Amino acid sequence: MDSNKDVFLDLSMLAGRELDFYYFTINNYDFLINSNLQTLSQKYGVGMSFIYGFFKKLNVSGLKEYIYKLGILHGVSLITKKNDKNGCNSQVLTLIQDNYQVSNNINVVMFQDQQAKFDELVAILSQAKKIYAFGAGHSLIALTDLCGMLTHFGLVTQILERGKNITKTISSMTKDDILIIFSMRGLNDFHLQLLKLIRRERIPGQVVLITSNLNSELNKYTNLSIFIDNQIRRIDDLEDNLIFSPLWSFLFFTDYLKNLFYIKNKKLIDAKDSFLQEMNSWHDNKRIEK
Repeated sequence: MDSNKDVFLDLSMLAGRELDFYYFTINNYDFLINSNLQTLSQKYGVGMSFIYGFFKKLNVSGLKEYIYKLGILHGVSLITKKNDKNGCNSQVLTLIQDNYQVSNNINVVMFQDQQAKFDELVAILSQAKKIYAFGAGHSLIALTDLCGMLTHFGLVTQILERGKNITKTISSMTKDDILIIFSMRGLNDFHLQLLKLIRRERIPGQVVLITSNLNSELNKYTNLSIFIDNQIRRIDDLEDNLIFSPLWSFLFFTDYLKNLFYIKNKKLIDAKDSFLQEMNSWHDNKRIEK
């Protein structure tokens, strides 16, 4: 899948049974994400040529890209069901559960499609002299989680804060350093000006962006961009009476990256006292930390 392709499905190209098939995939999304072309054609009762023609009309390369675009555009109709103002607590729980499940499924498809990028990022982190991280709000929370574990892995990290000599710090980067930026919408002008400065001044080092915005201008100034799901974009919070945090996909990303890095460097990391103490502490419910 080309990450820069338009994420919308042009339904105007569909007619008759093609539209029926489209609505079938929405209403059977859980089945869809666990299917291959053969099981999907058998379930709906059409030949493989019908599905290939369906994908061609929607300008998608195959089943993976269709699942991804379907989720981005519609959020799988489970999420967009209206939440009655007098609904019970169990309904709210179900809607929240559905939303996270859909977001997880979309992230899995997106991450599988970008596996080469994850492998590249793990390699960059393994060789980095120092890892700088920058984000704000929910992004900062996720970066704190990531950098905390990377430090236990034995890596050197520094979380940057806007207004605290960040430009001076960035200017001191070397070719062995890396800057990781988290930006869900990819529309922060401060991020853009910072990346333009790095390009203009030819500051060495790798720049990595984690965002949900495939068309962000920030992507022009990075060595590597990895895309994640934005679950809020699919929901009209006020209309649907639902409130969600944009933090979830970032944490899904950081957990996946941490595990990939750990698996790749397991022997070295297992020898780190800091890492062992951190992991063991989560199983100790009696000892009070000082």
